[in-house]
Amino acid sequence: MIYRNSSLAQQLSWNRDDTVLAADIVLVFLRGERDLLRLAKVAKSTVADLDVFLTKTEGMPLIVERAAAGQLLIACEKTGDSLFVTGKTAEVLRAYIDCQPVRGIDRDDMTLRRHASI
Repeated sequence: MIYRNSSLAQQLSWNRDDTVLAADIVLVFLRGERDLLRLAKVAKSTVADLDVFLTKTEGMPLIVERAAAGQLLIACEKTGDSLFVTGKTAEVLRAYIDCQPVRGIDRDDMTLRRHASI
């Protein structure tokens, strides 16, 4: 799941991800995820949150951080906005950042879980 400006993120310890293209990979993923959710007509609040985040942070540097349990925090210091990414969504996004293979079933599972929780 993806949560914008979640207070839950403040309860975790974060380590900065220094992967060279992490922020670029995250942006491509977030734009694609927004478009897929919009096409599937699910998770309208997540689509709205992604739209706001991507619009407010356009052209600004993003910071990618990881928690020990696998969550990701995508933040923009200039705007103060962040996205807290958890569960299967974080697992898939971490795999992309780490240049690991992502199976179609993992992507489908991510979407199906989100659709089932709505």
